[in-house]
Amino acid sequence: MPVSCSQELKQATPSLDGYIFQKKIGQGFFGSVWLAYDIKAKVNCAIKVLESSSMMMNEIDNEISAYKAGKDCIFVVDFIGSSYAGGRSFIVMELVKGRTLADCNMAKKGINWTCSDARIVVSEIAIALDYMHTRGISHSDLHSGNILLDDHGHVKLIDFGSASFHDRTLNEEDVLEFEQDWEDLSHILYEMVTGKKFEVRWNNDDDNKGPFFSESLDIDYRCQHFITWTSGFDETWPAPTLETIKYHPFFEDFSWKDIENRSSMGPFLPPQLP
Repeated sequence: MPVSCSQELKQATPSLDGYIFQKKIGQGFFGSVWLAYDIKAKVNCAIKVLESSSMMMNEIDNEISAYKAGKDCIFVVDFIGSSYAGGRSFIVMELVKGRTLADCNMAKKGINWTCSDARIVVSEIAIALDYMHTRGISHSDLHSGNILLDDHGHVKLIDFGSASFHDRTLNEEDVLEFEQDWEDLSHILYEMVTGKKFEVRWNNDDDNKGPFFSESLDIDYRCQHFITWTSGFDETWPAPTLETIKYHPFFEDFSWKDIENRSSMGPFLPPQLP
């Protein structure tokens, strides 16, 4: 007997005691994200639903542990709780009324971010990364699809399924354990200001290898060097950390205190979820 569309939807919709699932708002390779209603708290939330195979349990546990560690960081999505039922794992998070940075890049319709606007977004990501790094956690899969901008234009870091955990917290000897996150951050900034995926300029002179910047794009030289440095092509500078980033010329005359306090709206307000 054929299954009606309404029956298919009902079968596909997850269930968890205490929550009413309303609609799917995201889909990944290993799971989906749903808009749900928390019956007890009487608020909407987001629930990530993952099939709990034996191969996935370690990644799921890592993601939950990372969210717990980042709970007090204003630039990491707020973790509410987790549960396991019916062969599925559920990660309950705050509902961020916004879009991914990848969506926002597309919403700008071919207009690249200015360096000054991109700098604000990058600073918030850097603060979130530093918060996790000081707790021995690297994101390890940072890209524009794993960064949300909320309805005020501020960053919320998500998707810690690939997170790496280190025995020691950050010190001078440990910075290399987190270099991939900073390199990924450089790629995100490159994509914002050029409108293209990260591209390397290759030639026979190793000293001149680095990110490719088209001469037709008017990109501030400080922004260009920041990308070159954090992507690992300038070893004359110290390894990237939040502290060394703060002293880079790209952040000259920049108020980190205002960023940490979220004193103003972000530079781009994303279209909200329908």
